[in-house]
Amino acid sequence: MSFKKYRFIDMTSLIILGIITEALGVYLSIRAIPYYNPFSIVALALISLAITRYGVIGGFCIPIFALVNSLTYALTYEYGISSVDLTTTQYILRGIGCLISMASPLILLIYYKDGTNLYLSSIGKVFKLTAIVSAISVGIIFLTLSIEFAIAKNLTISNIGYSLIYSIVYEGIGIIAAFLINGILYKQGSFQNSYETFVEIDREKKNEYEYYNVKDESDDESDEEKNKSDKTSETKGL
Repeated sequence: MSFKKYRFIDMTSLIILGIITEALGVYLSIRAIPYYNPFSIVALALISLAITRYGVIGGFCIPIFALVNSLTYALTYEYGISSVDLTTTQYILRGIGCLISMASPLILLIYYKDGTNLYLSSIGKVFKLTAIVSAISVGIIFLTLSIEFAIAKNLTISNIGYSLIYSIVYEGIGIIAAFLINGILYKQGSFQNSYETFVEIDREKKNEYEYYNVKDESDDESDEEKNKSDKTSETKGL
């Protein structure tokens, strides 16, 4: 199997998993916690994994997960919680904030170019990077909410504090999920640059093939020498 085919299958599986879990997670979390506004459920962890494994191409799942999250959020509030009345502007601002916050794992591209497998060599380093991504995501959500208040012309110190607190609350489940999922993925050996891993596996296969090929040739030579020796002994006996 070529690396491109392997990458296509792996990315497709990851995107399908993300679509299902993100949509289901957003819906269930809103139903369980009224007025909750989740900008991510499992997306941060899955996007971090995709970018770690495939670099820029891994970022292809960002707009897909953001769209799924935003649509599920809008549909849940429009048809599931009738008491909440949000404007089109609020939906648009939230969608933009969701998209940009999910782009926070792109910071991993810095380490992708510098040997991701080497950098993510311990669970502590994985958690450190998860914390950085989460902090960036919360900052983006805070900025989005602040813009919303500014548009509504009620941006005050108290509203800014409200935005900061709710930025953390909105992203809370997603951050917890990111730490848990990234920790599990690290333990399973999934949190690696796939191209580096693919090349290493391919190299090991070639070395294994060469080893057994040389071994077989050596065994054949030994058999030939043994046959010659047996024939020589038989000739001398005659």
